[in-house]
Amino acid sequence: MVERILPALPTQGQTDSGIVAPFQFAVTGEDSIRWRVYSTEDQTVSASQAQLTLRMMRSDGTIQVTVYDAAVPNPATPFEQIIALGAGAVMNVAVRYTPLAYQVGCTYTTVQIVRGLPGGAVVNLGQILGDYISQGRSIAWPGSPIQPWWRHSGCYRQYKIAGPTLGGGGDQPFTFPFAFRPIWIKISYTASAVAGNRFVRPIFTKTAAAGDFIARCPVLTTITAGITVSMEWGRGNGVIQNATGLWFAGPMPDDILIPPSGHIQVDAQGADPNDTSQGIFIWGEELLMPGFTDN
Repeated sequence: MVERILPALPTQGQTDSGIVAPFQFAVTGEDSIRWRVYSTEDQTVSASQAQLTLRMMRSDGTIQVTVYDAAVPNPATPFEQIIALGAGAVMNVAVRYTPLAYQVGCTYTTVQIVRGLPGGAVVNLGQILGDYISQGRSIAWPGSPIQPWWRHSGCYRQYKIAGPTLGGGGDQPFTFPFAFRPIWIKISYTASAVAGNRFVRPIFTKTAAAGDFIARCPVLTTITAGITVSMEWGRGNGVIQNATGLWFAGPMPDDILIPPSGHIQVDAQGADPNDTSQGIFIWGEELLMPGFTDN
């Protein structure tokens, strides 16, 4: 057995107050904290509130604790705040999620020490926190490891395309900063009395243009005039048809990732303008992809 004795390092500052240097980040009056919060949560449910608690040792040895609140206005507009630190040392920083419990994978936060003050240019000196938070999962420095945004499996969410939509089409856009991995899609389609065959399926596109597709699901049946058909596509599905011939299930391409700005669309070939699609439900995994930088 090898035994090593590690002597305590001196405290920061001019007094005997505080803790040893490895647990402090000495700052001058030119330094700040840059706090960012990204969230994909439903604003009407949670308002995406987060809270940062900062514990500072001032240059005179006194300890000061300050609490800051954040609200993410919408998923496409991340929250960012520059917090001037003054002179001293950062002793502890904690970030928690304040609304009702929500699944992990919907709200991501980072905390950096930067050189610069609010309203001016800043330069990153070091990141001290980065991870997903929920009401039951707070993070703190020192202590919590830094986790990049791509390390979590995301959260699960259902979308419904408003309907009925004339012409049989439908479109669900996905906006910055999140991507979407579909698991299951359901479409109920009603053909008008106008004669003709309709061929309906979901397609996954990189933009709003139907031709800019990533992948396409198979057509499950030929829809004729005057009938309503329910169709479902899912990972691992086989091809299934019920006895009446008005309900079908089939597979979708495995592990499709729809990027930020991508779309899920209802492709209705041969549709009549008076056809309608309704009850369009999309279930899948939502993933934050903000593409953070240190600038």
